[in-house]
Amino acid sequence: MTGSIAKPSFSPSGKNYKADRAFHSGGVSIEKGFIFDGASAPNFTLNTLGLSRFDPRLIVAACVHDKAYRSGCVSKAQADLVFYNLLVQGGISRGKSNILYRAVCAFGRKHYKG
Repeated sequence: MTGSIAKPSFSPSGKNYKADRAFHSGGVSIEKGFIFDGASAPNFTLNTLGLSRFDPRLIVAACVHDKAYRSGCVSKAQADLVFYNLLVQGGISRGKSNILYRAVCAFGRKHYKG
């Protein structure tokens, strides 16, 4: 199909997930086979929000955010904003997305490799 974009898909890989195909989102390129650990927020936070580490509504955001943090391909501020936008696009409410966004802004610095 000319002009179509394949939807990202993921499969379990041990305690993590991996990208089944390459894709690009928010200025971040994900290669096929990229392994990530889902949403890294504390379980208490995720449970309070009614979410899990690999909730289908946040899995793309978690994958892209992990790749951006590990590679430093975009600034931390851009990675965090892309994370927020992908959460909302994935169907997470703006309120819940804002809580997760503020958490990565406040506590993600030590994990960012840029």
